[in-house]
Amino acid sequence: MIYIARYRGYENNQHKLEITKHSVSQEEYAAFMQNFAFYGRYHQFREMWEICQEASRELTEFLSPGNLNGKLREKGVDREKILTAANRLLLNYCTAMKILVEKIESYLSQERPAELGKFRELCAGFYDNHFPYRFFMRLRNYVIHNEMPFTKVVSSLERDCGLYMGRRHLLKWTGWNTVREDLEKMEGEDLAVQPLLAEANSLLYVIYLQGLYYLAPDVTSSLKNIQAFAQKYQMGRFDFVGFDTEEDFKNGKCRLYPVPWGKLSQCIQELNKHPGIRIGNKADAGKES
Repeated sequence: MIYIARYRGYENNQHKLEITKHSVSQEEYAAFMQNFAFYGRYHQFREMWEICQEASRELTEFLSPGNLNGKLREKGVDREKILTAANRLLLNYCTAMKILVEKIESYLSQERPAELGKFRELCAGFYDNHFPYRFFMRLRNYVIHNEMPFTKVVSSLERDCGLYMGRRHLLKWTGWNTVREDLEKMEGEDLAVQPLLAEANSLLYVIYLQGLYYLAPDVTSSLKNIQAFAQKYQMGRFDFVGFDTEEDFKNGKCRLYPVPWGKLSQCIQELNKHPGIRIGNKADAGKES
């Protein structure tokens, strides 16, 4: 048997529950919990966005003047190891970017194929109009088919140290497409990536939020079902408790089936960051009896 348990707060490091007289079948319980299925996809999008942020932060910190000044001015420093570390961090960032976009595309192709074209148009617009985005998106392919991009170390006692890509070195690859024109028009031989990261990250955030936008209909539908269930039994926040017999219950042989209210609230708060989404952020969907 599965019973609804009313949440009575947190006391003495324990969550207090009051088991009610309302029981539900296994089928009803499974149907109710299915309303939280969207969280798995939300978590994938959120996790990839956080990986992108972390990859960008690690790359930025590694390439910072303070870090490089310290490393490159050490006696007997192995510059090849520094280049290898920088290339690893850069590849991590480019790969994370690509996977974030592909995860959203995969979801749309499976669940909302009518929206796939619009999403690709958004990404294509970023590619056409923003050099940092198209450069990093193509750079991953450059690494796959060629050498690592960071090839030059500049160290000086008079100015900040730095790591750079050689423009002529990059242009040896024939697969740049429109990025080739960008590289050919640049002045100077040394290309630094630090100035490109902020713009690329802002565009990635828009892509991430757009991914959440596509989840909003499922979240809204699930929230309505959750509220209807709570109102049916005149509940506020609640969980489920299962036990086989009354005797088992008296002996404390119960199984707690928690409702993931925290995950629901977290997801709604994140979705509401999109300017086109306004979902009521109320996890306690029902009214107390």
